[in-house]
Amino acid sequence: MLKEWLLKITQEVGSTQMAHRKISVKAICCFFQKGTNNVIAAFEVEKSTSIYSGILRLTDLSYSIADGDEVFYLIVPDKREKDVCLQLCRPALKQNNVSIKYILFSELRSNCDALCRFGDSHHIMEKIAKSV
Repeated sequence: MLKEWLLKITQEVGSTQMAHRKISVKAICCFFQKGTNNVIAAFEVEKSTSIYSGILRLTDLSYSIADGDEVFYLIVPDKREKDVCLQLCRPALKQNNVSIKYILFSELRSNCDALCRFGDSHHIMEKIAKSV
């Protein structure tokens, strides 16, 4: 499932190219631990709306489902990296203890084949994810 999702996302951001179930929560893609209803990773692709709104959607999701072992990611265009860093450093977001990492489109595009080939879970995304 991760491979198909990664391929779809990289195509959406302008590029080529696990046994987890996924659903969309508005614009958020969630991966569940196999055989459970536990969200283990959530991805928000933020192409055109404000970075802050994407962060708020992930934060809302974390408060709705969080049990402590989830990972939250924003996937963003390279040109919006500075805005992501500024927004993630806001005092209100720093104090809420929701760990949100970000992945740049270029990193996802250039590493998609390797992620698909060698990744057997959402943990492979840590290789290209950044945090503030």
